[in-house]
Amino acid sequence: LTPLQAMGIILAALILLPVMVGMCCFIGFFVSYLSTKSRVKEYAVMRCLGMGRCRIFFLVFEELLLLTLIGSGLGFLAGNLLDGGLTVEGVRIGLLVAGALVAGAFIAALRVTAVNTMKLMKVEG
Repeated sequence: LTPLQAMGIILAALILLPVMVGMCCFIGFFVSYLSTKSRVKEYAVMRCLGMGRCRIFFLVFEELLLLTLIGSGLGFLAGNLLDGGLTVEGVRIGLLVAGALVAGAFIAALRVTAVNTMKLMKVEG
């Protein structure tokens, strides 16, 4: 491996890492969005029954956070077992990806609390 080849590998990694983090954030949001989309009317009913937006946000975010952390943890362990060892760089990238997934879950939970309750509860005839 020549110094020029090593420099090319490092440059490719520096370019791909932000792309990977952005994709993880999008995947985190999309999975969280699909998880909450079918239950938006349930959240609207909770709002009508007097539950505040903040409480609904934390209810949804706690659920999505738990799922994200379990999935990230299992993926991190499987990746390290398959790769053959735990490295500082692997931990750093794992935490970065988990943070991006949590950011996606946060955005999806905000989307749930921004729903107009009256529009959802309107009776269609």
